[in-house]
Amino acid sequence: DLTQNTDLAFGEDQDETTHAVRYLDASNNEISNPEAYEVSSSATITVEVTNQNDQICTATETFNLSITPQPEVSPASVLEVCIDYEDGGDNAVDLTVKDTEINSLATGGVVRYYVSQTAYENDNPIATPESFNLAESQTEMYAAVINSASGCRSEVTSFNIENVLPLVDISGYEGQSVCIDENGDLVNTATSPPIIETGLAATDYDFVWMLDGVEIPGETSPSITATEAGVYTVAVTNALAQQITSCVNSSSAEIIESGQIDFELAILTDSFQNNEHGIGVTITEVGLGDYEFRLDYGEWFDLEDGQTELIFSDVPGGMHTITARDKNGCGEVSKEITLIDYPEFFTPNADGYNDNWQLNNTTMSNLDVSEVNIFDRYGKHLYKLTPDQSGWDGTYQGEVLPSDDYW
Repeated sequence: DLTQNTDLAFGEDQDETTHAVRYLDASNNEISNPEAYEVSSSATITVEVTNQNDQICTATETFNLSITPQPEVSPASVLEVCIDYEDGGDNAVDLTVKDTEINSLATGGVVRYYVSQTAYENDNPIATPESFNLAESQTEMYAAVINSASGCRSEVTSFNIENVLPLVDISGYEGQSVCIDENGDLVNTATSPPIIETGLAATDYDFVWMLDGVEIPGETSPSITATEAGVYTVAVTNALAQQITSCVNSSSAEIIESGQIDFELAILTDSFQNNEHGIGVTITEVGLGDYEFRLDYGEWFDLEDGQTELIFSDVPGGMHTITARDKNGCGEVSKEITLIDYPEFFTPNADGYNDNWQLNNTTMSNLDVSEVNIFDRYGKHLYKLTPDQSGWDGTYQGEVLPSDDYW
């Protein structure tokens, strides 16, 4: 576009209302399309200014039109970075390390970088590419070669950015336990000793494990079996990185020591208490764990620090199970106890429900009872119940007895 020189040709005191401008080539021929003059080599252009009020009065000047080849840009390989975005790590990246690749043909003096294709089209380069704050979402960068003398710019190229920082998180194992018995020996359970997994492939990463800050010799796999209590830390390096060979990320989890528990049971009430019995629990052995108890299949009750006894109240007659367990998975202990009681009524009407009378929720064979004798209100002996029987059916010598109180 030669007409970009028109204002310069007019000077300060002339304009297009009073003067006309023509552009002439080296052969002094008028250029018909000065706004889009096609030229393949350097040339001398003449600009002619004519006073429109006096077509004879003209002035001319020449300028040189220099042709500079457009710089060529070369593709660049992936740029590796090592940035921990989760912990707010330094995200300043030196993009200029790609200058040599991008300007490998040396057709320009400067490489400029752009955050997008649009930024290139708008000629909006990154101001400080040697210290560019890379956003986590920015995975591609654009670049062009600039001729320092002419300002000519190459076509745009792009290259990918790969964050080679290993993503590792073992904090989910925090608070898991390794079970130790009273002799200090390891106890194997379904959850002890815990196996800490990084979830990363051994072919892609290198691993170093530490316990309480001290490297564990020989532990270089993606997982570790925690046979001791303490803080386990894994340092992971990306083994596939080509440019950055020391990009390390780490994560930690504390494994606690726990142990099993033992206890004794005692019946706190006499037999035949209208199904309102008490069971006492005395802790005889306690480890370093976090324990809880329950009666049969009821809810769990926490054992507080320093607590050595607890009581279950209003327990019906029959056989019951008291279970204690370590919340951290170091096993559980169950013990049975039988409370002697009986139902206050039964309905021997052959409907399949409460047709026989028997000691509550148990059989006589579970107790140290050889026989139970039943009498009416006048002391007449009606029935002798032995351990091999399922209960009294409410009859005497084959006859159904009336509804009444029996002893």
